[in-house]
Amino acid sequence: MIYNLIAKAIDKLKRNGDNGSMDWKTLILEIQHAVGMSQSAIGAAVGRSQVWVADIMSGRYEDIRWRDGEALRRLHAEMTMPQSDATGINPEFPTPNQEAA
Repeated sequence: MIYNLIAKAIDKLKRNGDNGSMDWKTLILEIQHAVGMSQSAIGAAVGRSQVWVADIMSGRYEDIRWRDGEALRRLHAEMTMPQSDATGINPEFPTPNQEAA
């Protein structure tokens, strides 16, 4: 019984942490917009199904497991960060030489 109380308290803390207030639908839309990933591809990238992604998009889930939320946040960061070219220089941020020109 005490184990269940502790487990519920930990789960509540996780839900009320950073993941508890995230707008998951917006996160998924931003991933789709940035790189054109399908719901199937997003699901596969985070270890879930296309149906799970569709359920989030339809509003079925307002809160998701911490592990799944972290996987979505990580994917979002990877897919929406400005990409560097082969030189390792990000074209969106000019180098000192480019600023002088």
